[in-house]
Amino acid sequence: MEEQRKLRVLCLHGFYSNVDVMKVQIDYYRRIFGDFVQFEYVNGPVRISEDIVVDPIVAKMFQGPFYGWFDMRKLGTGQEKESFEESYEILYKYIEENGPYDGIFAFSQACMFARCLVKGKDIGFSTLTHPFKFMILAAARLPKTFPHKDEITYNFSIPVLNIFDENDTYNEGFALDYCTKGESTLIKHHKGHRVPRLIDGDMKVFIDFINTQYFRKFGDEMKLSYEIDKEFLNEYMEQKTSAKPKKSKI
Repeated sequence: MEEQRKLRVLCLHGFYSNVDVMKVQIDYYRRIFGDFVQFEYVNGPVRISEDIVVDPIVAKMFQGPFYGWFDMRKLGTGQEKESFEESYEILYKYIEENGPYDGIFAFSQACMFARCLVKGKDIGFSTLTHPFKFMILAAARLPKTFPHKDEITYNFSIPVLNIFDENDTYNEGFALDYCTKGESTLIKHHKGHRVPRLIDGDMKVFIDFINTQYFRKFGDEMKLSYEIDKEFLNEYMEQKTSAKPKKSKI
């Protein structure tokens, strides 16, 4: 039997998080795209001190240690550039050794690194031997004092899907026009600083985006035999909370 063809997508968690948290955050999308996308994960290089509780909910629900991509406390101290570039090289080496990946799916703080990985030599960083072909950014955080801020907000040479709540209180210097410049698709929601579980029209935009990338690689379209609507989401949530999950229609 022919092995199922899948896109390889590297998933990067946010600050004070780890791969287990990220798996839960995008489990909804793994259920939907599991036959067509292979989601892979890596922990950030900066271990967060156990004495620091950035997110009490994460600390209660998940086992540490927790990680970040660079030390946010160094922003504005003059040390942020060195800290960021050191972390970038660690992630760059990981991708070179474990890739190639077709796309990257980043959340929150990690979106800064995803952007820089795509820009590469254009902003003075090491360039991937096999560059990403597309990028998905959820709750893309971009502090005002972030190094290379201006260079990584516009004119990407690959398709970008931005999933964004314009009222997200964590966004700091992030502005809506960062999402609309260049080759970019935008999904706006009102779920806060998170990876939202999309349905209906918004989910169709997401599916069309992934389907386009799938077709570009394999010359064939994904075949989803179900509609991602409110009923689908309710069934998914029932399965997540029930001791005896109902049979999925996926």
